[in-house]
Amino acid sequence: MLVCDLQGILDMEGKFPKFRLTDPAINTGKGQKRIGRTDLRMKGIRSFCRKHQCNKVCEGLGLPPLRRRSSRHKEIPRN
Repeated sequence: MLVCDLQGILDMEGKFPKFRLTDPAINTGKGQKRIGRTDLRMKGIRSFCRKHQCNKVCEGLGLPPLRRRSSRHKEIPRN
């Protein structure tokens, strides 16, 4: 399962600012129940992995770089 898109706003009310995230786009893998019309299953996961470029958000979430199956793909450095 891969959450590949989120919408949301930064809520500055209260003692601490927080993000309110909505409208997730989720792609499920083989053997998992499909989640909504935007779930492109493994095709969507493969597409995301091909196109994604790690950034400060990935780093802030503590996510490891995406691993590529083919040696012709180079790991994309985080900026």
